[in-house]
Amino acid sequence: MPDTLKEIQANLEFGRRNNRAEDGRILPQLGPHATDTQTPETMLAYLAGAKELRNGIHIHLAQSTRETATVKKLWGASPVEWMRQLGLLDVPVFGAHMNGVDWKDDAAILKSHGVVYSHCPSGGGAGGGTQPFPEALGAGVATNVGIDTHSNDMIENIKLAVI
Repeated sequence: MPDTLKEIQANLEFGRRNNRAEDGRILPQLGPHATDTQTPETMLAYLAGAKELRNGIHIHLAQSTRETATVKKLWGASPVEWMRQLGLLDVPVFGAHMNGVDWKDDAAILKSHGVVYSHCPSGGGAGGGTQPFPEALGAGVATNVGIDTHSNDMIENIKLAVI
């Protein structure tokens, strides 16, 4: 945890130096990897930084059922609910993948807090699973199309989202 807190501080310093640079076009967000790789202390440090920069958080949110099971075991709540309990949904949040979201219980939380689902159509790689794009749209959760490692071709990812 101490090393993670140092990394958060270094990222925050970068954000302070570059926030709203280039006529306001650069808006650094803090990016905890996922809820199953953080502690309450590190999540609260991310939250403090996000409040300071006012640009929000980008996170792999409930990216798998394994992450959801781990967070429930560690913290007694789904990743979405745990973030809500910690106050992390009170800042702008872009949550990627969301394969482990319980759309029955978590959708209303996501929608009411304005969380944006970042759908990465090629994020599962060749032969990878689909992501819950239809479920997010059906639940009224704000949705965008993003890119994540396997293909940085935004046009191809938009095409895949449409398909």
